[in-house]
Amino acid sequence: MDSRPDSWHRGSPDRNGPKPRSAVVDESDVPALPTSQSPAGGLPAGVAEVALEKTPSTNAHALALRSSGAPQHLTLVWARRQTQGRGRGGRRWQSGEGNVFFSMILRPQADWGDLNQLPLVVAVATHAAIRPRRGA
Repeated sequence: MDSRPDSWHRGSPDRNGPKPRSAVVDESDVPALPTSQSPAGGLPAGVAEVALEKTPSTNAHALALRSSGAPQHLTLVWARRQTQGRGRGGRRWQSGEGNVFFSMILRPQADWGDLNQLPLVVAVATHAAIRPRRGA
């Protein structure tokens, strides 16, 4: 018996196997958006923002930036549309219009022992940032 949720079968991840990983992204033909259109509504000081209308993958773009020396300790890469998004295990994801897709470059300034709480901190911060914008 398959224990995966129904949403998995409805087409979110591509069940045709993992996508080859690549950090090579050419965004020269994709216009960047003004940061005033950011869904984040203004980021805290010290967070760099890369806003794209369309990208193959925010994660691949972030990896390419990181490899070339991203400008800051925290860099948010977001796009209104991505054409080759992928999830855990290299599964491809449908990235429909009307959503926002993002990846974050984080260069921790903490001891590695303190980073075990990072997933919880990220979840709480994401909730705090999104909740006021959805009217709840």
